[in-house]
Amino acid sequence: MAEVQRKVVDGVNVVNMHGKNYVEVAERVRLVHTQKREFEVIDSAPFIIGDRCLWRVVVLVDGKRYTGNAEVKLNARSGPDQTNPFECGETSALGRALAFAGFGSVESIASYDEVYRATNGDGAKSAPAKPARIDADPAEVERVRALVGRVFGFADEDFEARWDKCKRFVLKAAIADPDLQPQHLEALSRYATAQQEKHAAPQSSAA
Repeated sequence: MAEVQRKVVDGVNVVNMHGKNYVEVAERVRLVHTQKREFEVIDSAPFIIGDRCLWRVVVLVDGKRYTGNAEVKLNARSGPDQTNPFECGETSALGRALAFAGFGSVESIASYDEVYRATNGDGAKSAPAKPARIDADPAEVERVRALVGRVFGFADEDFEARWDKCKRFVLKAAIADPDLQPQHLEALSRYATAQQEKHAAPQSSAA
């Protein structure tokens, strides 16, 4: 594992790795709250580009909107990405959004968490592996179709058109149901669930 040193630079806790100072995502979140800024995560969801899955986080800081994207490493062979790829991708995306907002950028927009992921924590980047194509289970496709339709209220007469539109929006590509892969369904499912929770939150508060 690469040797790291922790220190404080201008009131910001940093981790020095390969001679460069990086800030952990948790430290960027701490800075937001320490400075008592108005902060809200308004969107957090995965999306697909080609054969890559990414996570996008959109935040509001003092009314201004900032976006961060990071890769979801579905084929990681070690480290936290192997067991929790979506959580790691979301954390890195949040860190980038906060860096764009000016929190803990120091020497880099990338957080220490992101750099650690990129090097597997040992200073050497892993060789990219092309994911093997695995078609999704038809039963799982139907389950996700039903979930998306229920969350967004698709009517029978326009279900297919709205389903295709949703796939294009989330996956950034027009993909027929027989060509959907597990990571596509995971992205669609997480997107629908996130939207469902977001719209349910005000009602829960009101109750």
